[in-house]
Amino acid sequence: MDHAAEPPDGIRNPVLRVLVYGHVWLALGAAAQTWWMQTVLSGAGWRAPALAFCGTMVLYNFMRLARMNHPELGTSVQMAWTRRNRKYLLLTAIACGLIATVLALPFVVVLWCSLWPALVLAVFYVIPFGWTGGRTIGLRRVPGLKALFIAFVWAWTTVKLPLAVEGLVISSDAEPLFLALQFAFFLSLAITFDIRDMDRDPRSLRTLPQMIGQRWAKVVSIILQLPWLLLFLLGVALDQQAGENTAYVPGSATMWWLLPMIGSLMTIRLIDGATPERNDTYYSVGLDGMLILIPLLGWTGRLL
Repeated sequence: MDHAAEPPDGIRNPVLRVLVYGHVWLALGAAAQTWWMQTVLSGAGWRAPALAFCGTMVLYNFMRLARMNHPELGTSVQMAWTRRNRKYLLLTAIACGLIATVLALPFVVVLWCSLWPALVLAVFYVIPFGWTGGRTIGLRRVPGLKALFIAFVWAWTTVKLPLAVEGLVISSDAEPLFLALQFAFFLSLAITFDIRDMDRDPRSLRTLPQMIGQRWAKVVSIILQLPWLLLFLLGVALDQQAGENTAYVPGSATMWWLLPMIGSLMTIRLIDGATPERNDTYYSVGLDGMLILIPLLGWTGRLL
């Protein structure tokens, strides 16, 4: 791929540019979050995370390619990089699409029945500029709903995908609980990215930072991180009390909850430091990196 020098506000490291602008980093985050939900719901296997990775590569590359010549984006660093590397991005999307098709074939009916709401929203999130006679349309343009759409698609996919592929049987309360937890988590991140874009997004989008300001948007975003944080604290507390069961070794699951809790606290710290002036590395490497770090810390805790 083209590794020509980026403007000062872009990502300068050529490897990071490929990972971030090529959506590999985000796709790894989708795979990690899907694995995390699969593990929390007592599942195992590689197929669901692999499908999440490939699906993210296809959808996000499609979205960037659809918008790369959009006049509102002007001299956007990422869109300039996309235009230079559109051939490679298209080939990557096609390859990931073929891999995803092969992986999904044995589960195609159950996957469609489980994921169709998220798939429909994802497909119509951005409609290619060239297909619409120069008009900007798509669900992304619905005022006030951009962050909600993003959070719903990510939450629905990361929970429903492993359930569909692994055929897990869980309690009637567990699925809505984890859907709500994931929705809050992803909505928090989406709002924080809206802080980054609040001066660039059209005012007609009416994102939360545009409506209530940067400070209060951060407050809402941090509050939305609390449900997972409280669950981690509850897991640690319950594990410490489990010594009454003589067949259980107290503390054996504490690190499994404690280490991801540290990741949640790091996420809150990044949210607190978010401003429109922060560079791409802060958001696309650091904040998106929390999608990977929290599951990675959970996996590490299981080994301890």
